[in-house]
Amino acid sequence: IYHGFSEHSGISKKILYQIKGFRELSHNVYVCQYTFDNNGHRVRMIDNTILQDFGKGKFAALKHKYSYDAISDFTKKNNIQFVYARSFHNANPFTIRLFKQFKEQGIKSVIEIPTYPYDQEYIGFPFITRMGIKIDKLYRKRLAILTDRIVTFTDDNFIFGQKTCRISNGIDFESIPLKKESVQNLNEINFIGV
Repeated sequence: IYHGFSEHSGISKKILYQIKGFRELSHNVYVCQYTFDNNGHRVRMIDNTILQDFGKGKFAALKHKYSYDAISDFTKKNNIQFVYARSFHNANPFTIRLFKQFKEQGIKSVIEIPTYPYDQEYIGFPFITRMGIKIDKLYRKRLAILTDRIVTFTDDNFIFGQKTCRISNGIDFESIPLKKESVQNLNEINFIGV
């Protein structure tokens, strides 16, 4: 993933449920994420190990957006066979290069696009964010073609010219505590809206 985990984020929980599901199916899973370490350094992690330390400051903030060689080196060194990436709407020449390297290494890859279409989500955002989505728009089809499938929650058979793998959100029931029965008060009606 192109960002770190947040304890209270529904997105983070969903990703962690997916990782747990893959592991329960006996797959050896490495989790690569971009986050901050205890010293405030921008780092790319593989599980609990720092793969790449970008340091601090504006250059570090920029470097993590184009420096993916450490990931490619890791996949090659560890004989990775499959990459499951969650889209961050960041198709660009650097992510294209990374996925070309995966293909050259014989790695199968998919990109999960959590929301599709997503361009309308950026209406009203700051200029720099809107520029990022314009760059994504220029390169997303090229990136999609380098993957083996686009994972989606929609009913689309193709996204950006690539075949899809349609899935639905899953829940890890073990992580959700069940409500214990209590004595009911017949004078109350309780509602819940979801």
